[in-house]
Parts: sequence; C-alpha cells; structure tokens
Amino acid sequence: MNVARRTKRQADETKEGQVSERARDSISFLLHVYLAKRDGVDKLLKISRYAAKIILASSVLPETLTVTKRLKSFESSVGLSHKAFRLGKFVQDANALRGSHFDSKQEIILSIIAYGGEGLYYFVEQFVWLAKSGLIDSKHSKSLGKISAWAEFVGYIGSISLKFRDLKKLGEDEVCLESSVEIAATSGVGCHEEERRL
Repeated sequence: MNVARRTKRQADETKEGQVSERARDSISFLLHVYLAKRDGVDKLLKISRYAAKIILASSVLPETLTVTKRLKSFESSVGLSHKAFRLGKFVQDANALRGSHFDSKQEIILSIIAYGGEGLYYFVEQFVWLAKSGLIDSKHSKSLGKISAWAEFVGYIGSISLKFRDLKKLGEDEVCLESSVEIAATSGVGCHEEERRL
C-alpha cells in the first residue's frame, strides 16, 4: 500500500515530463534496496562456483567420470548465471558515491577510485556476460575481461585504502576518548558517556 501511495505521489510530482529531485531520489533508493537484496544470492552463486572449481582442480574426481563432466557443466552455467545476476549492479556504486560525504580531497579521490573502479567492473561485466551468452561477438570477451579485472583491482585498492583510513580515524578517536576518561577520573568528574563509547 505504501508503494502505491509513493508511486502516486511520484506521478503527482511529475511536471511536464520532468521528475522532481525527491521522486528521483525515491526511485534511486528503491532500486538500491532491490539490488542490495541480490547480494546474498550473488554470494551463494560465487561459493557454488568456487567449490566446483576447487573440486575439479584438486583431481579428486577422475576426468573419465560422468560426474566430472556434469560438475564442469555446472561450474560453467553457474558462472554465466552469476554474471547475469549482476546486471545493473553498478548503480549501487554510483548511488554510494553520490551519497558519500567527503571530509578531504584525499577521501574524494579514494572514494572515486573505490566506487568508480567497482562500478566500472560491474558495468563491464554485463558486456562480458553478453559475450559469453552469445548476444555479442565473443571476440570482445578477452579485452572486456581484462578491463573488468583491472577495474575490479583498482576498486579493491580504493576500498582497502578507505578502510585503512577509517581504522586510523577510529584509533585516533579511541586514544582521545581514553585520555578524556583518564583526565575525568583524575579530576573526579563523571565520565560515564566516554566509558560507554569506549
């Protein structure tokens, strides 16, 4: 019922074919929520594929068994399904970058590297899937795969750098809180809020 009201409100907010900022943000939010719920299935597909790859690479099963051929087929189809399941996922990174609040130029650059790299990875992966599924010429598959891998690598570097920066900030905050608790304890002032935050 709330979705129907929200949709009606968005329709009412439309003026001369232009969607208002509020409606656009609402549509963007709904798309973001939908895409976020796919992460669990995405991880399950990834785990299934890697489990099959490990079993096949470990030579536990002889090549001549029917089960081995079926496992190879399963791994291949799950890989294709996994890529198809990520259609449109780059929108999450665009929304995350758009919704970020930056404290410094360094944070802006790291966020662009992190979200931009991961977003580009997911965007290019759509074309890798199209090539593997046969909808576009497979001659592009190798170059698209390279672009995708490099974009993912760059995104990981940015994400890891942001996490290290966050950890450094948390460490500094903790040291500040500890010194506040020490000062409050020596002066006899209550410091329950600071102790709770620690």
